[in-house]
Amino acid sequence: MAIFEEIGKKITQTTQSAVKSTKDMADIARLNTLISDEQKLLNSFYMQIGKKYYEMHNDSPAEEYSELCVSITDCLQRTADLRDNVQQIKGIKKCPGCGAEIPIASTFCGICGFDTRTMQESDGQAKLCTNCNVALADDAAFCTGCGQRV
Repeated sequence: MAIFEEIGKKITQTTQSAVKSTKDMADIARLNTLISDEQKLLNSFYMQIGKKYYEMHNDSPAEEYSELCVSITDCLQRTADLRDNVQQIKGIKKCPGCGAEIPIASTFCGICGFDTRTMQESDGQAKLCTNCNVALADDAAFCTGCGQRV
């Protein structure tokens, strides 16, 4: 009978060891998930600091950040250009009044009523097509409303 007691003890010890290993592995997985979540949060804070720095100092950054600020500015411009290309392909533009997507040839926004002919350029004057009065982008070579060469 001693042999059965010894086998029972070994089975119990093995089971307890397996349960402990499983519990330990579950705890490790849970802790690793928490660590990962904290690292994501930390990266988010780092990105927020970087964005705030860029927004505050992009025109005159410290020397060690000037190359990064130029790269960010270039990336933002390329992104804006790509978005403009997507809008042109879709035949839409963003309403300056409310941000809604409206047809390029629209004179007024159907959402807020904004008169797109009054879109201002940097010099304060709206650049309009002489043929159809559609507002033109600063660098437009052709009118997006009628196709006339600008």
